[in-house]
Amino acid sequence: MVCIYGVGRLTRDAEFKVTKDGTKGWLNFTLATDRGFGDNKKTDFLRCQMWCDSSRKIIDMLTKGTLLSIKGHLETSIVEKDDGKITYYNMNIDSFDGIQLLGGRPKNSQSSGSQSESTPIGTSGGSNDKEPY
Repeated sequence: MVCIYGVGRLTRDAEFKVTKDGTKGWLNFTLATDRGFGDNKKTDFLRCQMWCDSSRKIIDMLTKGTLLSIKGHLETSIVEKDDGKITYYNMNIDSFDGIQLLGGRPKNSQSSGSQSESTPIGTSGGSNDKEPY
């Protein structure tokens, strides 16, 4: 599997959803990422999901404007509309190690404390022994 990395800000608060039969839950959010410079700057929107019932524990940390680094694998889907085909890019995050807060929470966050360094969500801020770099 090819791992894809992205850095950007959440476009809205993350949502936790449950399948109709109630057996599985997943975290859903959209990440705005910039590419290019000056007049050529463009913003891409990655729809992200993490299939894990325990992802409910981190939803309060993922609010609109939060700067994140994500790691996962990319899937595409094509939807036909009246005016043509639209391609959607979906990032599937496989584990808590695939989400990392960068630079703390946005100013409008309800938390009184702030993080000054990047913090992996699935850890207590220590190093991640799974990554070679």
